[in-house]
Amino acid sequence: MNRTGMGWDRKTWDRRKKRRFEMRREIRYKIWDGERRIGSGTGWTIDISSRGASFTTNGYIPTGMVIEVSISWPVLLNGDCAVRLVGHGLVMRQIGNVTACRISRFEFRTQARSTTMKTRAAAA
Repeated sequence: MNRTGMGWDRKTWDRRKKRRFEMRREIRYKIWDGERRIGSGTGWTIDISSRGASFTTNGYIPTGMVIEVSISWPVLLNGDCAVRLVGHGLVMRQIGNVTACRISRFEFRTQARSTTMKTRAAAA
């Protein structure tokens, strides 16, 4: 059993050319068929690089599907604004509930403050 508890073998799984960095962050994903969203879910990142990511999923995602991932970023913009890394790419493989995707383009987006954060800011 490995660090994710999913039982996949790193040597079999790891086909990457770019080094990935372990990062456990909340991830949201959407699966697209052309202009139509055909699925979505949430999970946790396992690792990430400039070209791809692997993450847990709560369902099956077929290889070759277009995917949009939105990852909570661990650093705040200007010390108070949450940021998400949004990437677009293709699902490369899935073993169990672990999916790997190649990211062809990405961007950082600011994240709306939650009600809890707004209340804390107003009280300060």
